[in-house]
Amino acid sequence: MARLSFDPPGQPLGVERTEAEYWVARAGTVQHEILEGDRAVAFAAGDALEINVDCRVDVGRLSAPVRYGLAATLEVAATVQADIQAEIQQQLQIRLRTRTR
Repeated sequence: MARLSFDPPGQPLGVERTEAEYWVARAGTVQHEILEGDRAVAFAAGDALEINVDCRVDVGRLSAPVRYGLAATLEVAATVQADIQAEIQQQLQIRLRTRTR
């Protein structure tokens, strides 16, 4: 009854969609996107990357909220000297602490 989709945030990252046609990627129950680029984009502490999920109803009204999962992965060149996982984990912990207070 509900169709969930998202537009990948390509421009803020300096990447482009590869291996997926726009309409094909959004046609099923799973949307898989691969974004690639060869120029690094700097993110400073406090910057955010938004992935907005759109929900369209085919027929009628929804009787309950639509539950969904979203997974995003990041791959960088071996020459990048940064522990991105630790930096992201630290920022997520800070946000979680702020919300629970």
